[in-house]
Amino acid sequence: MKKTFKGIDLVNLSITNKCILQCPSCPTGRQNFISQKALKYTPLDTCVKIFRKVLDIYGKQMFYLHIWNEPLIHPQLHEILAALNNFGHTAFASSNLNLKQDWEKLLNATALKVLVVSMSGYHQETYERGHRGGNVELVLNNLKEIGKYTRDSRTQVVLNFHQYKDNAEDAAILESLCNEYGIIFKPYLASLLQDHIHEDVVSGSPRWKQNSDAMELVLPRLKFQPFPFTNIDNVAPVPCHSQNHVLVLDYEGNICTCTHKGPEDPNRLGNFLAMTKEDIDKAKKVAPVCVECRKLGLHLEYAFACFFERPSKDSSETIALLKGSALSADFANKKIFVFGAGMSGGAVAPFLKHRGYLVQGFIDDDARKIGTLIHGLPVYAFSEVLANYPEAIIIDTIRSSPARKYVEDNPKNTGVSVYSAEDFLYTIVKNA
Repeated sequence: MKKTFKGIDLVNLSITNKCILQCPSCPTGRQNFISQKALKYTPLDTCVKIFRKVLDIYGKQMFYLHIWNEPLIHPQLHEILAALNNFGHTAFASSNLNLKQDWEKLLNATALKVLVVSMSGYHQETYERGHRGGNVELVLNNLKEIGKYTRDSRTQVVLNFHQYKDNAEDAAILESLCNEYGIIFKPYLASLLQDHIHEDVVSGSPRWKQNSDAMELVLPRLKFQPFPFTNIDNVAPVPCHSQNHVLVLDYEGNICTCTHKGPEDPNRLGNFLAMTKEDIDKAKKVAPVCVECRKLGLHLEYAFACFFERPSKDSSETIALLKGSALSADFANKKIFVFGAGMSGGAVAPFLKHRGYLVQGFIDDDARKIGTLIHGLPVYAFSEVLANYPEAIIIDTIRSSPARKYVEDNPKNTGVSVYSAEDFLYTIVKNA
C-alpha cells in the first residue's frame, strides 16, 4: 500500500509587510496609493526559528520571500539568506528594484536561487503607468549593476515584463538589455490582480469595477479582460493543492490560508511556531474561508487563472472547461498521466479525474514524491511510465515543457503523446 505524501512543495514567507510602489493593477499597490503602512518585518531570530521548524517538520524547502510585498527592503536580508543556507533551504525572491542594494553580495548568496524583477516599461512615462511611484532610471542602473555579476552568479535573474497594449517598444529594448546583461527576459500578459474575490462571487458584483484605478488606469491598457471569477458547482470534492501542500506565513509568522487571500485577521489560522503539524493540517481543512472557496469552485479557478497563460485571454473557455461535464471523445478512454506533481499539476490531475478521465497518476522527478500518493493518485518516475504505458497521454504542466524532451530522448516510445496543459485543456473543451 502506497503512503500518502504529506510534505509541502514550498513555503511562502512574507518577510516584510509592505511594498514600496503603488501599482494600480495590484491590491497592495492600490491600497498604498491611499495610505502607506509603516514598515514592519520578520525579526531575524524569528526567521531562524521558522527555518528550523520547517526543516524538522517538512525537510529542506524552497522559501518564496514575497507575498504582496517587497522583500529586498528587509534590513537583515543577507543574514536571512545565510540562515536559510545554514538549514539547507533555498530562496526565491521578487523585486521591483526601486531600492539600493549590494547586488554582488546578493547574487552570490548561496541560498538565493532565483531573483525575479518586475517591470512594465523602459521609458519613465510608460513604466510609471504600471509601476506607479517607481523610478525607472534607478531600476535600469540596478539592472546594469546586476549584469556585472549574473554570468558568475549562482542566482538566476529573470525579468518578468508585463505586456500591455502600449509597451511593445519598451519590451523590445528591455529584451535587448537582458541579453546583454545575462538576464532571462520573460514577457507575460499583464492582468488585473483582484481582491475580495470570495465576497464578489457571492454578491455577484466585482468590486474592482467600482475602483477608479482599475477602471481608468489598468483596464484600458489590458490586452484581455480580467478573469471572470464565478461560482463553479460540483467541484468541491476536487482537492486544493495549496491547502494540502503549501505553507503560507505572514511577517509575524502567522499561518495564512493561501496566497490568494490577504493576511487579514479572518485568514490567519494561528502562529506557526506555536502549532504542531497536526494542528496546522486540521486548521487548514476546517478554515471557513477554505471551505467556502472549495464550495464556490474558486480553488480551481485560482489555479487555472494564475498558473497558466491562456486563461487570461480565453477565460470563457476556461469557465466552460470547469463547468462542463461531457468527456472529449478523443481522450475519454486514454490513460492519462500528469507531468509535475506541484501547484499546476496538483490542480489539473484531480480535476480531470473528477470529470471522469482515466488519470493514472503523476510523473515527477522529486524522490520524496515518487512511490507515494498525492490527491489519491500515484506518483511515478518518467522511466516507469515509458516502460509500462507505451500509448500514454502525458500532460506537461511545467512551463519549460521538459516532458517532450524526455520522450524525444527515448525514440522507441513512439506511441506516447505529449501535450502542454493548456493545449490539452482547450482541446477537450472544443471536442467535448
